[in-house]
Amino acid sequence: LGSPAQNSADAVQAGRIRKGSAHPHSRLTESDVAAIRHAIGMEVPYKNIAEHFGITRSTVCDIHRGRTWKQTTAVAAVDL
Repeated sequence: LGSPAQNSADAVQAGRIRKGSAHPHSRLTESDVAAIRHAIGMEVPYKNIAEHFGITRSTVCDIHRGRTWKQTTAVAAVDL
């Protein structure tokens, strides 16, 4: 037994915590997130991005602000 921080670190290292598209409830892939970041950089409105990917505007905002999908840093072009 360890501290909560040690237990969390062990779970991540052992692959018991799934992130990104490996998470069973994920609606996006890493390439989707890269495309979203590109669209944000091209100043496409959050509403348009959200509608295109079937997510909420707040999810687009969270990706932009780095609150979610921190592990994905790529940016890819997309046509919206």
